[in-house]
Amino acid sequence: MCSRNDIIRKLVGYQYVVFLSRAMAWQQLVHSNRIMGSFL
Repeated sequence: MCSRNDIIRKLVGYQYVVFLSRAMAWQQLVHSNRIMGSFL
């Protein structure tokens, strides 16, 4: 049996993971752009 708190916790955890992966992808994008800029 799933309580409402479990569902909320899963939703929050999922959004946190999505946010983290987006932040990491954004950091990699900025980092690669910086490297490219230093080569140009």
